[in-house]
Amino acid sequence: MLLYINENAATEHGVGGNGWMSKIDGETPITAINIPGTHDSATEYVSFAFVSRTQALSIAEQLEAGVRYFDMRFEKTENGFKAVHSLSDCREGKSIFSEKLTAEKIIGDCSAFLSENPSETILFQLREDDGDAGDSFFESFYELFIKNTPDLWFCENRIPKLGEVRGKIVLLRVGGIDGEKFTDKNSGINFSMYPYIDGMKKHDYRREDIKTLEGTAYCSMYVQDSYQLLGRRKLAAIEDFLASELDRAEFNICMTNCTGILVPWMNAIYVNRRLKEYGFESGRYYGIVAADFIDPELCRMIYSSNFREAGATLIK
Repeated sequence: MLLYINENAATEHGVGGNGWMSKIDGETPITAINIPGTHDSATEYVSFAFVSRTQALSIAEQLEAGVRYFDMRFEKTENGFKAVHSLSDCREGKSIFSEKLTAEKIIGDCSAFLSENPSETILFQLREDDGDAGDSFFESFYELFIKNTPDLWFCENRIPKLGEVRGKIVLLRVGGIDGEKFTDKNSGINFSMYPYIDGMKKHDYRREDIKTLEGTAYCSMYVQDSYQLLGRRKLAAIEDFLASELDRAEFNICMTNCTGILVPWMNAIYVNRRLKEYGFESGRYYGIVAADFIDPELCRMIYSSNFREAGATLIK
């Protein structure tokens, strides 16, 4: 049985954005937790910001606010990896002369946060968003950032319990690998079938199998990412997904971002305001809710939905 506490009790017990996972039982699978997340997470400062910027907080600030799922997109370069949003480069500052934001800087921020908050875990969805490195993308990333810091990463291709990954980064790998060089022990949770969702259908949700490298399905991901819907239609897609009977044994990912006639920040003003009015119910399961321009208030509403009145229990 998993003990939950309500938001007020959580505050009284010192649970805030930087430590909310500390009150969740370590036997809980990571798929069973309501987790605030961000879409195109590294775009606080980005070239062509008017159309490419999707966040107002840095990675470090998002972590402090309670974000635990990150949509990390990189391009492989001669010197390492830089964060990108499609053709736009992410930067460390607002100026066009600011240093480009690198994977090294982002992982350093994640590592520092986990050192200070060892009760937490970070879901790190890794994908190549520009460039044509192919399978060598992951191999190079592994050599640079994972191989020499194995205690920082959970790279097995299975669903862990929270207690196994406290203080660690859980790798969600989108993209291919060289099967002769990697195994299910060191290649991350296999998100290679993460669905690319196009079109304007409100109910365009996708369920895809998560498989071992030998091809055996052991879990599923269920994704709402109808980003071309706008306004009320997008909100209806979000609400329909969150209100459905989601399986705690699956990765359930609700992407609240949208773009089209309006640029991301304009859409986020509407969607995020309505999400705050939505009323995330304590004890109800929503999975991962990933937003553009997330803020501490929205984060708190999502992660607080994990908690019930002190003494109440949730049957797993």
